[in-house]
Parts: sequence; structure tokens; C-alpha cells
Amino acid sequence: MKNLHQTILIATLLISAQPTLGKDQSTIVLDQSLSAEKSDGESSSDRTTAWVLYGITRMTAMQERARSHRRYVPPNDYPAELSARSILAKFWREQREKGSEETDTYLDTLVAIADAGFLDEYVISTFVSPGWTIKANDIAAFDFAGFTTWWGEQHLKDFETVTLAGFETKGSKIKHEPPGSTLPEPYDFLPGQVSCTKVTPILNKAAKRWEKEAKSLPGTPIAADSRQDVLALINWIRNQPVDEKASYTFVPSRVGSLIFIAGYCGVDIHDHKSAERWLKMAVKLLPLQMMPRLELAQTYIVGKRFEEADALVDEILNATEDRCSLGSAWRKRGFIRFEQGRLEDSRSAYKRSLEYDPYSRIALSELALLETEITRHGGTSDTYKPPPTNPQTTTECKPMSVMTLPGAA
Repeated sequence: MKNLHQTILIATLLISAQPTLGKDQSTIVLDQSLSAEKSDGESSSDRTTAWVLYGITRMTAMQERARSHRRYVPPNDYPAELSARSILAKFWREQREKGSEETDTYLDTLVAIADAGFLDEYVISTFVSPGWTIKANDIAAFDFAGFTTWWGEQHLKDFETVTLAGFETKGSKIKHEPPGSTLPEPYDFLPGQVSCTKVTPILNKAAKRWEKEAKSLPGTPIAADSRQDVLALINWIRNQPVDEKASYTFVPSRVGSLIFIAGYCGVDIHDHKSAERWLKMAVKLLPLQMMPRLELAQTYIVGKRFEEADALVDEILNATEDRCSLGSAWRKRGFIRFEQGRLEDSRSAYKRSLEYDPYSRIALSELALLETEITRHGGTSDTYKPPPTNPQTTTECKPMSVMTLPGAA
């Protein structure tokens, strides 16, 4: 922006116009407090002009997105919100430097955030929502640890974020509903409450529809409902060997849950080809959930693809510190070794699982059978002896359930 004041003049003129967004018609909308403020005097206050600039900048960014892509276009996105908050802070900073006597707690704080170099982190942690797309190279540059430390040191816990301008769009280009909004609700298909045999055709049809919709997204879909979910996924992505040119589009968790249930039911009715197809998709959608990997490993075991099943178990062991998930992973490894005919290795794996989940009836039952089978074939007896009570493992792990997945309960 070469001339900020020229842009302000243009923005003021545009506020009474109706810019177009592709074939859609868009109108800048100001908060009621700004509209009242604007009508009180002959000229707008700096505060009103700042928010007009915000609305124009955000709308222009989404307009460019609509022109450049035939793909999914949400009402807002990371680059649009970042550029709009940036111009908001820049204009307010310049007015203060010129001696403006107007005060605004939010805008003063926004300038402080921008001057500290944490505007990116602020925008993500405050505004991110399903439908946003973030590039992998942007994710790699985020410094949430530094932002959290700075935020605490500035005592900004009571800071209240506001948005006093936006734009409304009439037409078809902007998608106001998040990706996957037309899919059925996953809790209508929970295994154990409905028959997989009856609902699998519906689930397969829905999963295929999502597969097609996912191709229209500008990034790899990854499921998250809350900002806390997004931050956890960003931390996960930062630790993965990903392509710097990759992008991730956040979609509602219910999408991942529905696709997982489709795969789960595929396993249940022994349609392992469909099960593998949907479970692979579920693993990508829900990378922090262990159940999709465990079910996908089961499809590989059925197909005697033990190396691939083992690799999934390794992923779980490296991805979580949750003792119940670790117990499940080691039980799955015990089953893999049993199917391979490696009985003593299977016994060791089941024993290892009991270090994390000492009350597992499955592991205890399998160990008893393995002990009998190993000794019957001349192997060495090694009866399981429970370890001393560990305060961290005194509670019984509940069986992993589809109902524990986000968006499925």
C-alpha cells in the first residue's frame, strides 16, 4: 500500500457502494456503534475509518480468492483476516503517531500485538474456524510459545477481542456453511446402536460424496472444531515431515467421525476394500485420534499385510503418551505377532500392554491362551505376574469407542 490516506479516501467512497465478489454482490457492514458514531458528525472518526479499512481489506482479499480459485471460498480465511487486522493496526498506529486524541482499548492492544511480532499467532488463536486454509510454511513460522509467554507477561487475560466491520454477500460464490455440512450426522450411525449391515450403503454414499467435496478444497482436509483443536493440530503438523508447499483446510470433526464410522462398518461386515479406503481417509482427517489407525491395522492384518499393520502401531506408540491408547497399541501388536505365528513375541507384547492397562481382560485372556499354546509346543513357561500397583494405572481403561471421537458423541 503506497499511499494509506488515498486508500482511506477510496474506502470511504466504497462504503456506500456495493462491490461485487465474482458473480456475488457484497456490501460492507459496520457495527451499530460505528454507524451511530459515523452519523454524529460531518466526518468519520479515526476509529470508524479504521474499521472501514478493515472491512474493505478483508472483502478485497476474499474477492481476490474468488477470482483466483474455483475451489471452496469461505466468508473469511487466514490471509484475509491477517491482512485486515494488519491494516487495522497500521492505520491506528499512524493516527497515534500523528497525535490523534482518540482512544480505543482494543485497537491500542492490537498495535502492541503487531509491534511485538505476534499478529499471525493472535489471528490464528483467536479467529480460526472450520473452512480456514493455512499453508504449511506459515505453520512452520508460528511462535505460539513466544506469543503465550508475551501474552501472559502483558497481563492480557481480560483482553476482549472485537470485530466491528465485515461484509455480506448475496450469491453462490461464498460458501457460508463449512465443508461437509450436507453430510449426515455421525451419531445417527454409531456402531452398537445401529446395524452396520443396514447403514453401510448410506455411509459409503456419504463417504464418496465427501471424497468428491474434499477435492474442491484448497488444502488437505484436517478435522477440528475448536481453536484448541486447531492449535494441537498445528503443533502436530510442525513435527511432521511435510511438503512446504502443502496447505491444510480445517473441517468440522463430525466429517472425520463419519468417515471413520464408514470404515469401521466396512471392517464389521468384512468389506475390507471399502474399510481400507475410508480408514485411510479417516487417519488423515483425524491424525491425533488413535482408533482409525487401530482399525486400519486390523484390515491389514486380515490381508496378511503385517508390515503395514506394524507401521501403524509404531505411529501410535510414537504419537501418544495416553496409557490407554498405548495399551491398545501393544495389544494390537500382540495380535499381529500371533497371526504371524510368533507366539513368544506375542506374549511379550501382551505383557507390555498390561504395563499401561493392567486390568485389560483381553490381554489377560490372550496371555493365558498363549501360555498354554507355547508350553504345548515345548516352549518355556513364563506365567504373567502382575507388577506392584502403580498409582498411575489404578483405574481401568474404558474400551476405545466410536462414541469418544470428536463430533460423534
